[in-house]
Amino acid sequence: MDVVKKIEDGGYTNILWQANNKLLDELWLDGINEKELQKIWLNKKEKVLTRLIAAEILFKKDNSFPGSNKKIKILLAELYTEALADKGTVNGNIWGLPGFIGQAGENLLKSDANACIDSLKLLLNNSQQLIYVGSREATTGNEYRYRVKDIAAFYLSKFLHLKYSVFKSPEEREIEIKKLLQQIK
Repeated sequence: MDVVKKIEDGGYTNILWQANNKLLDELWLDGINEKELQKIWLNKKEKVLTRLIAAEILFKKDNSFPGSNKKIKILLAELYTEALADKGTVNGNIWGLPGFIGQAGENLLKSDANACIDSLKLLLNNSQQLIYVGSREATTGNEYRYRVKDIAAFYLSKFLHLKYSVFKSPEEREIEIKKLLQQIK
């Protein structure tokens, strides 16, 4: 089985969000594909989405992932912040909303804090809007016009244990982001 092809054909939603975990189980194959999934998410020549899905599968299926290896956690931080930088790669839902941690965001918080902090600071200039799908999250996320920088600021505040207020308008959030930056300089 070509795991990369199966990941790319399946996509994030079908593999990680479906109530029926058949495709997820097929890719994990009772742990037989663990090493292959490790290779995929570590391979910077693969598409970011493919790498992200491989890492997400490992988080779901391997309770010991990512372990305590600092280098692995730094590489995860790079992958997850790269995925966020590109309009969230999948959609805004995987990151959650400021104040509510999404699945990918939860895993971002398990990566290396210092590497994430540096990368997330860079994303505070990224004004690309995230698109949310579904109902509840989509209503809020799209109405508030959450951007990459808003999600980056939220997770940055989590890593640094700083207060981050959520405002409805992008203009108010810009002020909050500036306050956050002043706290960390």
